[in-house]
Amino acid sequence: MRILHISNDFLPLSGGISTHLQNLLKQQSSLGMNVRLIVPDETIIQYSEEQRDGYQVQRVPYKGTKNRLLKLKRITDCVQRRLTEAHQEENIDIIHQHDHRATRTASSIFSKKKNIPLIWTNHYIRFFNPGELIERIFPIAAGKRPDGFISVHKTIAEGFKSSGFKNIPIEYIPNGVDCEIFRPHQSPKSSTAGINVLFPQRMDPIKGPDVLANAILKLQKKSFDQNWRF
Repeated sequence: MRILHISNDFLPLSGGISTHLQNLLKQQSSLGMNVRLIVPDETIIQYSEEQRDGYQVQRVPYKGTKNRLLKLKRITDCVQRRLTEAHQEENIDIIHQHDHRATRTASSIFSKKKNIPLIWTNHYIRFFNPGELIERIFPIAAGKRPDGFISVHKTIAEGFKSSGFKNIPIEYIPNGVDCEIFRPHQSPKSSTAGINVLFPQRMDPIKGPDVLANAILKLQKKSFDQNWRF
């Protein structure tokens, strides 16, 4: 099976989507699938390819701009060109698109044109905000509805079911989980340090580090028998 993933978010960018892709593509490749990833990149001037853990990363250049609409058009154009070339080189069985908005239009239009199944993984809960209505409608109006959704959070999965997508299969796969090392049913090892709190996010306001900081202050004012480490 030949799966072509598309995402505007990948290394050297760090974050949930990049981690999710590295784990997912590696797992699919280990199962014998032909896996490729298209990444539009404004920092390069020519097309490049690289091999990573059994899958291929194809970076396609576009000219950067601060104009949001022009940027989306340039990303759409360069992704569609690469999709056309990739399909000519070797027929694509499935297109799997990941980022919030940058590559969705190109993926939707091309999958409809070539009648290729389209899967979309939504990593963002803000997709359901009223202000995102155009972002939801336009790719579908321009191309096709996805043939399946993958949600990285149960709340997002429930949001899909109540947003007019209930007839499309929805699968829940936690974001950024490496199945080889994640063992949710194993009891944690005891620690003499007391209670350890891990904040596995970048220091960005949208990730809520202020919430953790306020919680630390409140805990420090309480008298607990346990030692806390953050």
